[in-house]
Amino acid sequence: MAKSDSSVKTSKKKSSEADKAERKAIKRAVTVEAERADAEDERLEKAARKAKDKAKAAKKFADREKTAKAEKAAKAAKAEKKSAQRAAELKAEERAKAEKAEKKAKERAKAEKAEKKAKQKAKAEKAEKKAKQKAKAEKAERKAREKASIARAEKNAREEAASVARAAAERARRTAAGEAEVESLTSEPSPVPDASWSVVRLRSFARSRGFTALSRKRKQELLDLFSETPRDV
Repeated sequence: MAKSDSSVKTSKKKSSEADKAERKAIKRAVTVEAERADAEDERLEKAARKAKDKAKAAKKFADREKTAKAEKAAKAAKAEKKSAQRAAELKAEERAKAEKAEKKAKERAKAEKAEKKAKQKAKAEKAEKKAKQKAKAEKAERKAREKASIARAEKNAREEAASVARAAAERARRTAAGEAEVESLTSEPSPVPDASWSVVRLRSFARSRGFTALSRKRKQELLDLFSETPRDV
């Protein structure tokens, strides 16, 4: 019985030791697992920190690249703007220069046109003056010819009038002589001219009394001859 108890005790002791060893092994295993888990957590945390640092560095690099790119773009835009401004300034200068040249050309053309117009005007005035002088000379010559023609006509008229007057005087003399001879042959008294006589009869009677230049005299003028200075043959 005592042996059996001892065996039981021994068995229980062995069982207890086995449980203890098992618990110790389990604890060791749990500890190892915990340490491994801690190491894994540390490794993961370290990897996370490394990834975070790497991401931060990448972000910083990206930000730096972005900033550099923005600065480069801004610089390029500024340079382009400056170039555009310079190009615009050059274009404006060229346009101003072209406008100035065009204005100068227009002024020169205007001056040449005015000079040409002045020359044409002077030429026209000279031609007009020459034409006026020629017309004046022609007018003077024509006037001289007309004057000479009038003088010749007047001379011819005077000569013709003198010839007619002489012929009329001769006819009047002959008529008067004939009438006087007829009247001397007839003892009839001399008639007295009056308004009832015709112009032809008055002229004939006047010629018989020695009057001349009777062709242009009117009836009253012929009657006045006899009322002022009557002549008897």
